[in-house]
Amino acid sequence: VLDAGTLQIHAFHPIERRLLWSAGRKGSGPGEFLAPVDIATTRRGVAVLDPANGRISEYAVTGKHLRDLSNDILSRAKAMCIMADGSIVLNTSQPDSYLIRISQVGRVLHR
Repeated sequence: VLDAGTLQIHAFHPIERRLLWSAGRKGSGPGEFLAPVDIATTRRGVAVLDPANGRISEYAVTGKHLRDLSNDILSRAKAMCIMADGSIVLNTSQPDSYLIRISQVGRVLHR
């Protein structure tokens, strides 16, 4: 669950509904958020889109921060979808709203 108010993400047990872990805090360093807007599952865990930091942060299913993916396009993104091949489709904000697909390392694949 993305909690934009506390700048954290929370993982819950799917059956017992208890909190498993929480991660994140305010800032621009690894594992920190300024204004997260979207969360999606990945093969390794979850990814959080934080346009204010211009990046996507990926976390393992254990809550460990794995990596940050940064590029200029991410600062204009308002939503994301992780595809089966690991690429990421982004919806950018106005005035030039469009869909863009980037690779797992941030290279533009389609616009």
